Amino acid sequence: VAALAAAQHPQDQVELLIRLGRRAGGGDDAFYAVRPFATAEDPNVRAAAYQSLGRLLERDPRRLEPHVRWGIADANPHVRRRVVLAAAAARGLDLRPLLEPLTGDPDPQVRRIVHRILRTAHQDPQRTEAGIVQRAS
Repeated sequence: VAALAAAQHPQDQVELLIRLGRRAGGGDDAFYAVRPFATAEDPNVRAAAYQSLGRLLERDPRRLEPHVRWGIADANPHVRRRVVLAAAAARGLDLRPLLEPLTGDPDPQVRRIVHRILRTAHQDPQRTEAGIVQRAS
């Protein structure tokens, strides 16, 4: 957490954000360290922050949902794709109302991933992140 706060370069921030998201039971200190990076200037940093938030909050859909809503409204398609994948990996998050508006996204990759996730979520509610990422790629 301290290393993330001290990181000045976007690539360092991205690596640290992803590492924090992988930490099992990151807790509130990790959440509060990651959250401000969701508004960073660099879209790669924002994408990594949303990915990390998705991992940190994957079992807390109530806390994750507002971040998903902000992330899917991001101007950058790379950020939106990462947010969509983070939402798909979350447990107990109602995906359809969140992702359905993105079926008309201007970015074809975002649309493709959203369509596959919505189809998968409908067919298999016990989805896993690995399966969704593999099918969406």
